[in-house]
Amino acid sequence: MGKIGFTANRDEEQDEEKKENKSKKSASLALKNVLQLKYASSGDSEKKVYKSTADLLYEIENIICIGELYLVEVMLQEGYVIEYVDDRPFWVMYER
Repeated sequence: MGKIGFTANRDEEQDEEKKENKSKKSASLALKNVLQLKYASSGDSEKKVYKSTADLLYEIENIICIGELYLVEVMLQEGYVIEYVDDRPFWVMYER
């Protein structure tokens, strides 16, 4: 006897969610690797640089394609903080 309902659609939706989660994880890992190659979340004040979210997106656009909100989420997870300079938010980063 067959199943009644939309199980095929649910299975497809679950597969799409799994693919999306997998691509998010790989994007997150790639972003973390790119950031760790060039920057640290703490360090010497001589190496301190300020980067806007737009600057970072531009810097990595040839490597990985992510959205602004996703970049912010990963930056916060990695321990980067925001400071305001002239009423504009900038990420505090330290060059390696």
